[in-house]
Amino acid sequence: SALRMAPDGEGFTALTDTGDWITGRIAAAADGAPTGLSDVTIAPIRTVDGRRTKDVGLWDSESLAIAGDMAFVGIERQHAILAFDLKAAGGDILLARGKPLPLPDFVKAWPENRGIEALGILPAGPYAGRLIGLAERSGER
Repeated sequence: SALRMAPDGEGFTALTDTGDWITGRIAAAADGAPTGLSDVTIAPIRTVDGRRTKDVGLWDSESLAIAGDMAFVGIERQHAILAFDLKAAGGDILLARGKPLPLPDFVKAWPENRGIEALGILPAGPYAGRLIGLAERSGER
């Protein structure tokens, strides 16, 4: 559902629709064409209390934003965003635990499976560093 490349251009963090992290490295030829994967690990995304997100109904993970020591996962169907403190997890996203962020009340009225489809961190301007979420289709809201 989502993929973020590390600054080195080889490492990556991805997530599946069903609530799993995938991390690894992408090997490339001299021309930049991908040639393979290495160090691939798949692990469940976990809630703040250590449960797998898919076991508590938060399985439609759609979006991923990473900034500094924080990662954010958008859960589309249930209209949720989980925040992961990477520093607290020793820098390992696979060990991080997601804490739900408070969302505006109008988000609760969005149609099922039409929630947060994309997340990003605003890079510049008066709101630089803030998290922004985009809905797939939220009707008039």
